[in-house]
Formats: sequence, C-alpha cells, structure tokens
Amino acid sequence: QSLLPTLEELPMVDPEHANAMVGVMVNEMNDEYGSAVKEGIVRYLIRNAEQSSRLGIPPLPADKPYTFGDNIRDVPSAWHEAVTMAHMAISENLFVANDFTLNMQALWSNFQDSLLLLGASSLECPIDLDKFRSQQIDNIDGVREAIRARWFPSLVQIFAMPRAEPLPFYPGSMGAFMNSCSALCAKQIRALVQASMSEILSSFEGCKVPGDDQVRRIASGEEVPSSVPLVFLKLVVHQSELRYSPSLQEIEAALSSVLDHSISAVSGLPCVEVAQLPPYSPFRMLADGTQEAMEVSAAQVPDDAAAAASRMMQAAVGGDEHLRVVGPEDAAVEDTRSRLRAAVNSGMSAPSVVHRMYTKFSWILEIDVNKHAREFARSNRSLSEYAEEVKKFREAAKEVLDLTEGTLYLGVFAVQTDPAKRAIAGRANQIADTLLSQVLASAVTSMGEICVKFETMNSRASDKPKDSASMKSLKQFLEEAPKEQAELEKQIAAAKESLDFLFEHEHASGDDDVSLSVRTMQWPTRFAPVVKDNLDRILGQEEKMEDDLRDRRSKFEDQLEAAVAEAGAFDKKGEDGKSGQYLAEVQELYTRFESLREEMEAINEQEKIFGWNASAYPQLDKAIKDLEPFEILYKTAVEIENSVQQWHNGPVAQLDPDEVDKEVGNLFRSAYKMCKQFNALDAPLRLAEAAKKQVDAFKPHLTLITVVCNKGLRDRHWDQFAEIVGFPVKPSSKTSLDDMIGKQLDQFMEQLSTTSDNASKEWSLEKTLDKMFADWKPMQFEAPPYRDTGTNILSGGCVDEIQGLLDDHIVKTQTMMASPFIKPFEDRITDWEK
Repeated sequence: QSLLPTLEELPMVDPEHANAMVGVMVNEMNDEYGSAVKEGIVRYLIRNAEQSSRLGIPPLPADKPYTFGDNIRDVPSAWHEAVTMAHMAISENLFVANDFTLNMQALWSNFQDSLLLLGASSLECPIDLDKFRSQQIDNIDGVREAIRARWFPSLVQIFAMPRAEPLPFYPGSMGAFMNSCSALCAKQIRALVQASMSEILSSFEGCKVPGDDQVRRIASGEEVPSSVPLVFLKLVVHQSELRYSPSLQEIEAALSSVLDHSISAVSGLPCVEVAQLPPYSPFRMLADGTQEAMEVSAAQVPDDAAAAASRMMQAAVGGDEHLRVVGPEDAAVEDTRSRLRAAVNSGMSAPSVVHRMYTKFSWILEIDVNKHAREFARSNRSLSEYAEEVKKFREAAKEVLDLTEGTLYLGVFAVQTDPAKRAIAGRANQIADTLLSQVLASAVTSMGEICVKFETMNSRASDKPKDSASMKSLKQFLEEAPKEQAELEKQIAAAKESLDFLFEHEHASGDDDVSLSVRTMQWPTRFAPVVKDNLDRILGQEEKMEDDLRDRRSKFEDQLEAAVAEAGAFDKKGEDGKSGQYLAEVQELYTRFESLREEMEAINEQEKIFGWNASAYPQLDKAIKDLEPFEILYKTAVEIENSVQQWHNGPVAQLDPDEVDKEVGNLFRSAYKMCKQFNALDAPLRLAEAAKKQVDAFKPHLTLITVVCNKGLRDRHWDQFAEIVGFPVKPSSKTSLDDMIGKQLDQFMEQLSTTSDNASKEWSLEKTLDKMFADWKPMQFEAPPYRDTGTNILSGGCVDEIQGLLDDHIVKTQTMMASPFIKPFEDRITDWEK
C-alpha cells in the first residue's frame, strides 16, 4: 500500500503497467514473508540449545561471514535474470546524483515557497467573497507569471550553459536523461500545487465552528469569538425572503473556480526541448554531433536561454509535449474540492442559527405595505386602533435592531446582520409610517374639503344677486349657513384630533399640510361676520327688486299687445308674388312670440319667488294659434313657386317621373285645402288660388316627363324617338323641361309613350337578369373530402340554399325568355339558361 503514492508520482510510467508491477511485487512480498516466518522458526529451533536438545537436533557449524557486493550474481536463480537486467537499467538510466539535478533543485528552492493559493495568514480576513476570489486569482496569476517568466528561462539556462566536463550519462541515454529532468520538474510543480491546496484546506478546516448555544452567546455579545473568520456573509432580504449573500452555491462555485484556476496556471508548461537549445549547449552539440566547442560570452547565455524558453512556450501551446503535473479531475484535486465543500457546509451551520433567529420576523417581510394600509383603512378603524397597530410595528423594528451584534465571527464566516436588520426594521417602520401617512392623508382630505366648503360658502355669501330668484336663494342660504357651519366645526374637531395623534407619534407633516391645517382652524371665526353682513345687505335689496318686477311686467304687456296687433294684420296680406316676404314676417313674429313666452315664464317665476299670484296672458297662446294657418299658406305658396321653377328650368335628365308626380299631387292638395280654409278672407284666398293655378298649369307636362325621364331608356330608344319625330330629342346634361316643351312633341306623344313603356319593361327584365347574376357571387360552395375516397362532396346548409336558388332562377329565366321584351338581352339570357 505504501508504494502506491510513490508510483502515482511517476507520470512517465504507464498506469496499467505500474498497477501490474505493484500486484506482482505484493504477491512476491507475501511469499517472502511466509518463507521468512518459516525460516525464523527453524532458526530459533536450531540455534536455541535448549530447543535443539529437546528436539534432538545436532548443533550446526558457525555461519560463514558474508560481505555485501562480493558477488552480486549470487542470487536465487529465479531472480537472476531480473536482477541482472535491473542492474544494467540502473547503470544506464538512473540520473539521481549529477550537477544538473542539483542545479535544478537549487533553482526550485527560490520558487517553492510561492504558493498558488493564499491561506488565512496571507489575507486580510474576514474578506468579501469577490475580493477573496480576485486576490487568489491575482496571486495565482503572479505565481504563474513567475514560473513562466523567471523559473523556466532559468531552467533552460542550466541546460544551455557550455561545459568542459562530459555529460553525466551514456551518449545514447540523453532522451532518458531529459525525461528524468522533466519528471523532476513535474514533481516540483506538483509539490507546489499540493502545498497550495494544503494551505487553503488548513485555512478552512482550521476554523472552529461554534455550536448553536455558543452562536447565541456570541450574537448577544456574551461571548467573544476565539478566531477570525475567513469570509464575510451578509444576511439580506431578497424579495421578502431572508437569505445569505453570497449563497452556499456561490461560495462553493468561487472556491471551485479558484482551485481550477490554480490547476490551469501550472498546466501546459513545456518540457526542455534539446532541439530548441542554443547551438553551443552541450545537449544540442551532442544531438547535432558537433565535436568542436563554441565560443560564447557569459552575458549571452541568459538571453539565448530566454529566447529558447519563449520558443518552447509557444511550441507547447496546443501540443502534447508538456509537463504532466496535475489535472482538475485528479484524485488529490477532487479530494481538496470535496473537503473544501465539506468545510463550507460545516461552517454554514453557525450562520443557519442566526438565520433562524431572524426568521421570526419574516411575517413583517411578507406584508404588502400598501395593501395592508388599504385593508386596515377599509375597516374604518379608530385612532386608538391606529395607535395600537403603529406601536406593534415600531416595537418590532426596535426588537430586530437589538437582536444581535452587527457582525458575528462564527468560525468560517463573519456574518453581517446589518443589511437584514435595516431591511426588516425599515419595512416595519415603513408600514407604521404608511399607517400614519394614511391618517394624515385622511385629515388633509377632510381639511381640504372643509376649506373648499368654507370658501364656496364665503364666495356664495358675497354674491350680488342680479334677479329676484338669485336674491331669494342667497337669502335662504345665508339664513341656513350657521347650521352648516356647526356641522363643519365638528369635522374640524375630528381633523384636529388626527393632527394631535400624528404629533404625538412624531410623524412629520409637510409645509403645505401645516398651512392647510392653520387655514382650516381659522375659518369658523372668519366666516361668521361674512354671513351677518351679507344677510343685512340682502334684506335691503329685496324691496327694490319687487319694484323692478312691477316695471318689468308692465313693459312685457306693452310688447305683447303690439305683437298681437301685427299678427292680426295678416288677414289683409295676399298680394301675389310676395309669399316669401310674408313667410319671413310670420317666422320673425313667431320668434318674438317665443321670446315673449320666455319673458312671461320668467316674470311668473319671479312672482312665485315673492309670493305673488302668477299673471296670465291667454292672448299670447291665441295669437300663436291664429298665426299657424298663415304660416302654412305662405310655406305652401313658396314651395309651389320654387318647385315649378326648378322643374321647368333644371336639368330634365335629373327628374324622377314618380317623384315629380307624387309631389305635384301633394302640392295640389295643399293648395286646394288652403283655398277652402281661407274662403272667407279675400287676400289670403287670392294667394291660395294663385298657387293652385300654378300647379294646374304644370300638370299637362307630367306625360312628357314620364316619357323622356324614363330610367329604362337606352340609346336604341332615343333612336326610335328620333325616327318618330324626325329629329334627335335625347336631352343633354343641360337640357331643361322648357327646352323639351319647345320641341312641340305633343302630336307624337302617343307613339313616344308606347316606346317609353317598352323601355320600362325591357329595363325591368334587365334588372332581374343582373340580380340573378349578383345572387350567385356570394354563394359559398362547401366541398369537404368524403372519408378516404379522395372525392369531395357538397355538404352542409349550402346544398339546400343552392338548390332553392337554382330552382327559383330556372323559373325566372323561363318566364323571361317567354317575354316579347327579352330580345335586347336574348344572347345573355340564352347563355344564362345554358
């Protein structure tokens, strides 16, 4: 078992071969041990006279003296060949005692104390994890740089230095000699790594972790810690949860990364390559077969050695020829990593106790501050309940601040509790402050509303009424103001109680809030004199307003009498051609009557305010009612005049025969009705009869409008019109009805009417055909695949809809084809039928 570590330190030996050798040697030792025990027993029995006599063994001659080394080959026959081969191999390959290895050992003695990993004695403990990691990495990088920039060039210089003495090995053993030197270098570097890992392990494992009771005594200041921790550990609040920063995983990751970085720093170091040495190096000369010595100055050798070392470094990048020191997965590294992890986990037991001590305040962290305040306010709590709630959180904040010392030395870790203290106490005080702010906000809102009400009342009391209604309202307000002021004073008392409560709990208020509270307290004394002075003023104005109302009523009666007289004058107005003027006069008089009605209602309202009986003016309603027939007469006359003029002079192409015929009928009936209604009044009757005559005079032109304004007329029909009358009659966009009347088409009207009727019937068929075309455009044919047949079928509600539409269109098509007016569309209907 003791041979195994030694063999592991020989990277040049194949591991499988080494294990086989160990197995053979162990078996051989077991056999030799058994033989030695037997030999010892026999020797005891033979050499002990008493035992020899007891067993009847004769005495033996004395042992022949033997000198070591007299005959090396006098060994057991089973070992003879192996011993001989080992003797030859050792004589050719054992390079222990020579000046090169001594110089290498002396050189390494200058670097072996520069550990890759810093222990507690080299750090300013306790230290933040980030700073710990950065200092370790900086130290590792510094050692790495020293090895690569100073040690390795100095190592190369040992092999580059010219010498007069022969090299300490057989000429054919230079490769083995160089391999042994590389093995020595690897062993030195490996020893540095092992010492570094031991240093950091001793730092962490050497920390004494206090027990739970000891942690509590240290936390309360009753006991002084016995050692200085390595790393700071902060107890923080993250998203309403207590946790340590850095976390256990972060600490383990940092230590693992530092360990990996130290391994990486010594990885990839090149072996001394003979081919890269200066030409005057005895090794290079031996390899090149050079016999003649070269002259070189002592000052040149270090520079050439440094250049050669640089070349070897560059060649080792990405190559396989380098010192095999240790890898991140080696057993020693994994053991160090595991022990560091165990030390950290063990060291966390003490901080866990502190964590549990603060966990009892987690209920504070779980509270949503604003939600808690809203729910507390929603219950309409009293000030005493607010005081109790605020006290609960204030005491919790004080308790958490006094719970432990700010920094606790607990073995591996120095626990900083201040962040958690501040967070928990801050949250508790925030909740208490929010509750107090809520009381303040409620008081400020109430005082603001009180001030607004007083300001509104003060402004209202100072109003100058412009009429009796506003005067009466203001008087009523001033008489009731003292009652409302008393209610506001109760609200002021409640606000003052809240302000006293906030002062008692030392809750700061802003300057604006203080100013608001002062204004609120001053309002009652400011408002009372305002009410008294304005009430005296209003009582003095009331009598004057009554006199003003009498004057207003008298003026209204004069205006109403004049308007009624004007309305009665329309009995005498009936001059032809002035219908528009009369209509404007009637409408203007209507406007005056509406104004008079509004004035009458305003007077009645004021009379009601003063307690008078409302004045009645029935002549106003009678005058409005008597004026309505005249307005209808004038509107009808104006409409007839405008319509007839538009029909005669407007574009005939824009006339709709049906609309014109309908409107002529309506106008005629209106005019006829006016004639009957004004039968007893000469002037209006003349105007009604004149309007009726205008309509009668236009009626004969309806036939012409029906013929030439038919929307079914096409160019072929206008060509037929031209053949009938002997000249073109198709109107342009500017042709008027008077223009068409001037063509004197009355004698051809019967033939023209027949052609126009035919056009109407053809147009009806054309519209029906277009509609059938349009009916199929939105039709959706749903044809999903039918099972797995690869065929699509019509399905769904569309089938019945399509079939119904198809049957309907077949009937319509057959009916249309039988019509004598289908000829212009014969090709379309035939194609459609197909």
